[in-house]
Amino acid sequence: MTGTTGRTSYRDPMANSVRHVAEASSAHANDRFSDVDDARAAVEVCWGLLAALHRHAWALSGGSRRLEGFGASGNPYPWDRAAVRFIDSLEVAARHPPSWDEPPAGSAAHGWRHATRSLLLANDLLATHRDPRGVEPRTPEAAKLDDPRFRATGFVDLADIAVTVLTSQRDLALRGGQSGVSWREVPRRLPDLEPTWLAARDLAREAAFGAVGPRTGR
Repeated sequence: MTGTTGRTSYRDPMANSVRHVAEASSAHANDRFSDVDDARAAVEVCWGLLAALHRHAWALSGGSRRLEGFGASGNPYPWDRAAVRFIDSLEVAARHPPSWDEPPAGSAAHGWRHATRSLLLANDLLATHRDPRGVEPRTPEAAKLDDPRFRATGFVDLADIAVTVLTSQRDLALRGGQSGVSWREVPRRLPDLEPTWLAARDLAREAAFGAVGPRTGR
């Protein structure tokens, strides 16, 4: 969705989120946490980012009404089918108790926090185009939410963010242990998210085709 003069477009916060995630994940790979509190804060910020991904994928898909339609359809678009699996795999993050305490000054986790806020802003921009139930259009651009290519393009960014964050989980666990977090505590704070990584990878592949492929192709 494009923006008018002086207004933020949907692409702006999505691009910011992708950039912040890439920068923060690189920092986690190369820099140690300052202390235990920094490490634990980074883990909570990571959970918040994954929850924001779940929320945004749900909204981009069209909410419960459209997701139910995907399940009832005998031939949904492959990227919509992959998005359902992706959303389901992130349920554990959506249920994680939120923590909005700021990480310590200078923490690489601030990049993930900025990415989360950008995702939530993009989500709010989507919400402005339909009523609270996600059914009735409020703006002329609401029709884009029904465009499978538009959804696929959005899913590409979400999958890219998820793959980047989940690939950095090993670095996050290592840096947490190095900072003084008990090695027994590390896996409790970062449970196995391989199903989400696999779902994100599949979504990236299917959505990349949908973003450039024929509008009506399945």
